[in-house]
Amino acid sequence: VAVVAALLVATRAGATNVPIVNPGFEDATPALTNGDYTAGFGTTFRNSDGMPVLADGWTSGAGNFTTGEQNECCGQFPGLYNVGGAFGNNFAYLNPSGQLYQTLSSSLQSGSTYTLSGFIGDRADVAAFPTTHMELYAGSTLLTPTTSSNSTPASGTLSEWTQTYVIPANDSSAGQALKILFFQDNNNPAGFNQSDVDNVSLRVVPEP
Repeated sequence: VAVVAALLVATRAGATNVPIVNPGFEDATPALTNGDYTAGFGTTFRNSDGMPVLADGWTSGAGNFTTGEQNECCGQFPGLYNVGGAFGNNFAYLNPSGQLYQTLSSSLQSGSTYTLSGFIGDRADVAAFPTTHMELYAGSTLLTPTTSSNSTPASGTLSEWTQTYVIPANDSSAGQALKILFFQDNNNPAGFNQSDVDNVSLRVVPEP
């Protein structure tokens, strides 16, 4: 019995990575140079020289078109905004009402435990850190985290956000495709502000 119990504990401790395309936003075609950025909607962006850029894996959009703001992806500003370069050269960034999401190739498994994490940054040369969200969906269903650790990053730094989701057995959303979503509210402090995203990961411990 003790051996079986030990095996069950080892199995539950054996979390595996759920595949995410371009989790660190390093893959952009053509590659970005220092101080370059992309901007736009969908998966096709243009860099600061007006050249088309493909931001692999991720889709962007704005939640409120009346603001004129949009989500932007894959900036490269090491030494200027002090949030790039921690996990490579590029990071994603969100303007007011902006959003960035990816539908994964994996689906929700009943009885499993998921851990979603990402490094969220506060751009150093703008107003106070805006209200920013990191969410996990199964199909169109927003999953509620069991535990969360989402500390506000200091200006010009990245803070690791972690959310754990314990999925019940026979969950009604089982089999639905998983989706990761980042977005920024538009009810932010006075002045322009921007949050940054890097090094996204999702791990799962399957039902034993």
